[in-house]
Amino acid sequence: MRDNSIVWKKSTLLRLFSSSAASLLLVSVGTLLVTRIYTPSQFGQYSFILSLAILIAPLLTATYEFFIVPSQTEEESLLIFRKGLYRNFKNSIFLLVITTIIYLLFPDEFLSIDAYINPIILATMLASIYGVYNLLTQIALRRLDYATVSSRGLIQNGTIYSSQLLLGNSPLKSFGLIVGEFIGRIITIAFISKRIRLNPSIHFQRPKGATSIYRSQILTNTTATIFEIITASSLFFYIYLTENQESSGNFALAQKLLTVPIILFGTTTSQYLFASGSYSVRRGIHMSRSELDKILIKLTLTSFAIGAGVFLFGSLAVDFVLDSNWATVGSLITIMSPYLTISLIWAQLSFTFYTKDMWRSYFFFATFRFSFTIAILLICYMNEVAISHVIHLALGTNSIVSIIAISFLRQKHGS
Repeated sequence: MRDNSIVWKKSTLLRLFSSSAASLLLVSVGTLLVTRIYTPSQFGQYSFILSLAILIAPLLTATYEFFIVPSQTEEESLLIFRKGLYRNFKNSIFLLVITTIIYLLFPDEFLSIDAYINPIILATMLASIYGVYNLLTQIALRRLDYATVSSRGLIQNGTIYSSQLLLGNSPLKSFGLIVGEFIGRIITIAFISKRIRLNPSIHFQRPKGATSIYRSQILTNTTATIFEIITASSLFFYIYLTENQESSGNFALAQKLLTVPIILFGTTTSQYLFASGSYSVRRGIHMSRSELDKILIKLTLTSFAIGAGVFLFGSLAVDFVLDSNWATVGSLITIMSPYLTISLIWAQLSFTFYTKDMWRSYFFFATFRFSFTIAILLICYMNEVAISHVIHLALGTNSIVSIIAISFLRQKHGS
């Protein structure tokens, strides 16, 4: 009888979900406290820098982190890690130098938080930190070190919110949100590095040796990842550029609160499936369609329950705890929550593109999603469509593409 490719270890899943639940509590309390100190405009600026950093990060690492978990041997995974780390360091320095020179030559042409702080430079620095963080996390997943993976969220969110709250009552308040993000990420990187016990010398050596990764894979996957990130951030950028910072801050907070279930259930399950599935593939065991269907049914039922709960009670809860500065957050959550179900399912199944080495297919769906979303936003901008309709059109398109991609995955898993 054929073994299942995914081994559901209840103790491991309990650890992951317990840590995610604790992180959820931290995020909820932290967000509530942060909104009492910072304004929607400041939150909009902070979210703008974060969105830029998330976009820049895969350019710096060339998405080497995505190939660590599926690698065949521990030696190859470490070589891929070193290559990603080296590229991250080299590309970060290059981009920082170029950006700083342009900023010094043309300071009036650049966006700025104030006369001394440029968000593009800050985003590049933060993206470099994200790159290291992502590479280290994938090494922990490759080793099935779920204890480290489950603990990092608690440490990360705890230190980020603590720092932001402390800085909110200091002279640094105008950019306390972003400084708190830096502090939290750096502390978390130190924690993961200590837990996985990598040799410190490899961090600064130029990697030598060949891997099973082709240059075309790196280029295709990097492009696909950037397309997916732009698509995910496109609505925020659209509102940031067409409305005002207060509107973008309200939207960013609504989007952040809606991603909490995705992080709690989607990312946690996805990482477990990715690590466990890749481990099984290395042993020659592949997921069948019947096994995928069973997983899909469980994910669908759970996601619909979460989506329904957010749709029915999310706005009421948010309006109850937030003050009048965040008046539109509740209505935005109501508008976006119907699409949460598909996002949850997709977040948990997209890993199979890597375990089955279907990176070209991933590129196709990412390009398809990106092209349609950008086209819709351009049409809406030219026709001055109301923001609520823009959100429905953009998220509806994303959901349709995700459903098509999930159907494609079912077909590729055979009988």
